[in-house]
Amino acid sequence: AAFGDGTVRFFAPGYSPIAVQAHNGVVLSLFPDCQTGFVLTGGDDGSFSRVSPDGAVEEIANFGTRWVDCVAAGPGWRACSSGRTAYLWGEKDKTSKAFEHPSTVGGLAFDARAARLAVSHYGGATIWEHRERRWKSKKLVWKGSHGSVSFSPDGKFLVTTMQENALHG
Repeated sequence: AAFGDGTVRFFAPGYSPIAVQAHNGVVLSLFPDCQTGFVLTGGDDGSFSRVSPDGAVEEIANFGTRWVDCVAAGPGWRACSSGRTAYLWGEKDKTSKAFEHPSTVGGLAFDARAARLAVSHYGGATIWEHRERRWKSKKLVWKGSHGSVSFSPDGKFLVTTMQENALHG
């Protein structure tokens, strides 16, 4: 669980919670990393980090005064967003790939194989598909403000939450 004081707490049955100071400010987003027990976090301190229950905090990137709004992970990939840009790292990448969008990113999600990254924003969602050595985008247009995004388990459908008390698939 993530908290407004910058801590991440790990809970396990029969044990006291483990508190880790992950950010100097609010933890805005939290997502399980593909490695067991680790989580990815984004904060209003501009940090995108990987946190473990043993107290280790590895900063993946720092965006200065720009908040890290959304984080996601898939097999071999990690992603975060800051403003209208989604950033993507491969398993061994030291630098990120940057994908620009028409407005602030509302949500990020990988499909089960991490071959596609969905990015929601005002006016719909963009799906980035990994092809050979590059990523190709496809826009799904629907008026309104789109927030969280998720692929169906079989990867055939994409669902976004909307500001207007609705889901869009």
